[in-house]
Amino acid sequence: MQEVLLFLILLTASYAILLLFIKPVDAINDDWGMYSILSGAYTGTPDAHVMFFLYPLSWLLSKLYSMWSFIPWYGLFQHAVQILCLFTVYRRILRISKRRNPQASLLPPALAAFLILFFIIDLNVLAEAQYTTTAGLAAAAALFCFITSRISQPNTGFFLDNIPTLLFAWVSFSMRQNIFYLMLPMAGMLWLSKWISAYKNKYEGAAAKLLGFALLLIAGMGLLWGANAAAYSAEEWSDFRKINHYRERVGDFYGWPEYEECPEDLQALGLDEEAYMYRKHGAPHIGYGMSVSDWKQMHDLAKRCYLARTSLSERLKNIVVTAVNVFFYQEGMQPANLLAGLLLLLTPVLIFLERNASALFVYLMYLFGRGVSWGYVLYEGRFPKRIIQPLITVDFLILLGIILAFNLFPLEKRRQYYVLLPLLLGLSLFSAYATCWDIAENYRVHEKTWRELREYCSAHPDNFYIWTYNSGTLEHFYETPFGRGQDAYQNFIYTNWGVICNPNTQKKLDAQGISSFGRDLVDSEHVYFILQEAPYNEEHPVIMYFRHTYQAGLTVTDTFTAGDTTYMVYQLHPL
Repeated sequence: MQEVLLFLILLTASYAILLLFIKPVDAINDDWGMYSILSGAYTGTPDAHVMFFLYPLSWLLSKLYSMWSFIPWYGLFQHAVQILCLFTVYRRILRISKRRNPQASLLPPALAAFLILFFIIDLNVLAEAQYTTTAGLAAAAALFCFITSRISQPNTGFFLDNIPTLLFAWVSFSMRQNIFYLMLPMAGMLWLSKWISAYKNKYEGAAAKLLGFALLLIAGMGLLWGANAAAYSAEEWSDFRKINHYRERVGDFYGWPEYEECPEDLQALGLDEEAYMYRKHGAPHIGYGMSVSDWKQMHDLAKRCYLARTSLSERLKNIVVTAVNVFFYQEGMQPANLLAGLLLLLTPVLIFLERNASALFVYLMYLFGRGVSWGYVLYEGRFPKRIIQPLITVDFLILLGIILAFNLFPLEKRRQYYVLLPLLLGLSLFSAYATCWDIAENYRVHEKTWRELREYCSAHPDNFYIWTYNSGTLEHFYETPFGRGQDAYQNFIYTNWGVICNPNTQKKLDAQGISSFGRDLVDSEHVYFILQEAPYNEEHPVIMYFRHTYQAGLTVTDTFTAGDTTYMVYQLHPL
C-alpha cells in the first residue's frame, strides 16, 4: 500500500497544479457537442445517441446525468479513465522493480514513473481533454499491460495481469473506434510475438492463454458493438452513423474538390456551380437535405479527385517527411514526441548492449505493426494533433514496456536515479510550461469572447440564435471538461455537423417552431443569425442561400461586443 499512498500524494499535488495553474479545457467542439446531448444541456433531456461513443458507454453517462445533472460526468469520466490508466501502469512498473530487487527502495522508481506518466506522457492529454486522445491513452495502457504480462506464469496469474488490458481496450473501443483500429496492427504483432517467443521457449499452455485472451477481447467487443447496432438500428440513427462516416472522409481526408475539377460529375449529381458552392460551404448547414446515397456519391467523387490531383510519389514522399516531422510537433506535445523518437532509437541500442535476441524480435514485430498504423495515417494525409498524440502515446508506452519487460534498463540501481530524476524533473517542468503556453495561446484567448457570446444569447431568452460556420462564433470555442450549465445552450444552435445533423436537434428546432431548417427560418420573427462584423456578411454562403432560395430580405437588428470582437445580429424576412 506504500506505493498507492505515494501515488495519491503525488497525484493530489500534481492535479492541483493542473486545476489551479494550467486549467484544463475541452480540446475540440465535438466533445462539447457530445456532452451537451448526453447531459441534456442542448435539448433539455439527456440522450445517449451521440456521434462517436458506442451506445453502452453513452447510455451510462446519459443515465448518470438523468439522476444527478449537477455533476459534470463527461469531464469526470475522461479524467477518471486517464488517471486509472496512469495508476495501473505506475503499479505495474513498481511491481517489476520490486520483483527484481525486493530490498530496494520504491521511492526512486515511483517518482521516476510518476513524472514520466503524469507530466511527460499525459499532462497535455489531461489538460486538453478530448475523447480521441483519452481513447488513445486507454489503448496505450492496455498494450503496456499486455507487454509486461508474463506468458510463463500460470493461467490465473496471466489472466489477472491482463484484466486491465481487456478493460482499457474495451473503453478505448467504446470511445473512439478509429483510434482502437489504428492500434490493432501493433497489438496484433505484439500478441503474435508473445506466442512465437513462448513456442520457442516451450512454455506450456501458451496457446490456450493467448487464444483465451483474444476470445475474451473479441467477445467483449462483440457485445459492445451488438448493443450499439441495436440502439442505432432505427433508420434515422443508422443513417446518422453512416453519413458521419462519409462526412468525415470527405471533410477530413479527401477534402471537398473544386467545382472545376469535376464539373461533369457534379452535374450528373444534379449540382450546378451555385448548388455545389452551397453544399461545400455548409449552407444552410453541412449535409442539409443529403441522404446516405448522396453522401456516398459525394465521398466517391471526392476520393477520385483526391487521387487524381495527388500523385503516388507525392504521397510517399509526404509519408517519409512527415514520419520524421511528427517527433518535432509543438502544440503542447513536447517533450513527449521527441522522447518517443529518442526511445525508438535508444531501444535497439539497449537491446544490442544486452544481446537480447528475444527483445529484438519483439521490437522488430512492433516496428512492423507500427509501420502499418503510421503508414495508413500518413498515406491518407490526415494527421491532426488528436490523431498523432494517441499514436505517440502508444509508441512511448510500448517501448517503455519492452525496455522493462526485458530488463534493458535495470530499475534497481540507485545511483542511476541521481541523474535520471533531475532530468525527468526538468522535462516535466518543460512539459508543464509547453502545455500552459499552448492552452493560453489556443484556448484562453477565446475565453472572454465565448463567455460573452453565450451571455448575450442568455440575455435574450425569447430569441433563437444561429451560430454558423465562418461566423466568428464557433471559432472562439472555449469550454472546460467540468461544465455544469444545464440551460446554457437552450436558445441558440451551432451548426457543427455532429450536432446539427443529430436527429436530437430536431427536438430543439421543434421547440422553437422550426419544422425545417429552411423557409421557417425566414418566416420566424424570433430567429437571428450572429456573425462577426465584416463588410460583406450579406454574401456569407449561409445568408446568400436563404436570400436566393427564399427571396428573403436581410436586416441588421443589433450589434454587440464579445471580448475584442464586434458582432452583428441579422434577421431574415420575407420580401
